[in-house]
Amino acid sequence: MDLLEAAVRSISATEEREAAEGLQGILSRLGRFLTQFGLVRVWAPERLGDGKLFRVVGTERVAELADGAVARVVRSAVLEGDRVVREGEER
Repeated sequence: MDLLEAAVRSISATEEREAAEGLQGILSRLGRFLTQFGLVRVWAPERLGDGKLFRVVGTERVAELADGAVARVVRSAVLEGDRVVREGEER
């Protein structure tokens, strides 16, 4: 789902609006599927930097951000209740 979201962002910057809308529809269906099984994707900014959910996998220089700030989520974390199903990754 993370890669689909990146594709939507990159396509949205071009004139391929229909393709972006199609991918967004797929993302919505996948999100509903996760919800049916009690799974929640976590990528919200307030949870970034949480060592229980995310690990740092690299660094990026972004002029607008302070040193040590999270530049982007590479992979969302997934929770089932309070249990971490998949650890997320951030840069």
